[in-house]
Amino acid sequence: MNFTAEPGIIFDVIVYNVLYFNQAAKKWWNRNSDFGVDPLSYFNSFRTGRRRVDPANYLYPFFYFNQALYPKEVPLTQYFWDKYVYLGWDAERFFESLRGTEYKRLCYMYYLDGVSPAVDLDKVLEGDSESVMAAIASLSAHGDNLVYFIDFFIRFEEVAEELISCLRACMKKMGVFHEKCAAPLLPALYEDCVAYEDTVKRMHGVRPDVSLAGERITIHLMDHLALFCGSVSAGSYIFFLGASCKKLILRWSEYGKVSVRTFGQTIGNEVNLDIIEELRRGERTVSQLAKKLFISRSTVDRCLHMLHEELVVTVARKIGTEIYYALNPHYILMAKAEMLVFLDGLRRDLQTNT
Repeated sequence: MNFTAEPGIIFDVIVYNVLYFNQAAKKWWNRNSDFGVDPLSYFNSFRTGRRRVDPANYLYPFFYFNQALYPKEVPLTQYFWDKYVYLGWDAERFFESLRGTEYKRLCYMYYLDGVSPAVDLDKVLEGDSESVMAAIASLSAHGDNLVYFIDFFIRFEEVAEELISCLRACMKKMGVFHEKCAAPLLPALYEDCVAYEDTVKRMHGVRPDVSLAGERITIHLMDHLALFCGSVSAGSYIFFLGASCKKLILRWSEYGKVSVRTFGQTIGNEVNLDIIEELRRGERTVSQLAKKLFISRSTVDRCLHMLHEELVVTVARKIGTEIYYALNPHYILMAKAEMLVFLDGLRRDLQTNT
């Protein structure tokens, strides 16, 4: 087993700080998580005893989670995914890169892109006093935290040094935390992925000649993610929700029954197609679908049950007795792949016969 702890530790340090500074992020984690466990369990565990880390308040701008911009990442998480080289970098190289202008521009863009009235990003980067003051004024919605943006825009390099010091200090404690919590997860994770290797490869479009046994594994505890990285697919990564991915892999194995015939039967039903069209606009309950489509609740409920069995829709969330359904993107991808294979075959046959 080729375990690489450091990438997971670095990312957990970043996510820990995002969660520390943002109640909105915590609420988003709880609302959108499907781990079968408390999505904040590792965050709360890390904060107990001597592991507790309370970053300085003036680092707030580096970790602010704007729920309205999601899935646009917090600048530091986005920078990590874009910049960090899993098979070549270490923590110090990553920290050193935070001193560069690339990260500074990314941070400023996060706050100034699309603000009204428009603020000239280049002038702010150059330190133009009028533009800097306009930038700070544009962020008045941050209320009492607005004071932390003054140094963020005027003395970015100095505050970035404090950020690096904070990440380093937090990383030492996170490393100890990982030794305790991540290591026990690895045997089951490795065993599940190798045991169901064919399914895993099909899930992620991994080349048949790649062996997962030779890939590197890292664990993101705060996000409840496991990650395979290496040659899996042109440098991309394989993620699994939850520490144990067996349930997810077995669920994916059911996609083997997706075919042109089953897809045709699914969308060939007029009510099913109407439901799918409505779910394209977002999550809906049975009541909402029945009201919008002028169909009885019993009919909608029966069709949704069938669509759920066929993996076309998933349960997105539950609020009290209300269940919100959403289209399953994994099914759409599998159905698309099957249709392309079928249509490409037809095209080849037609070309051969003409």
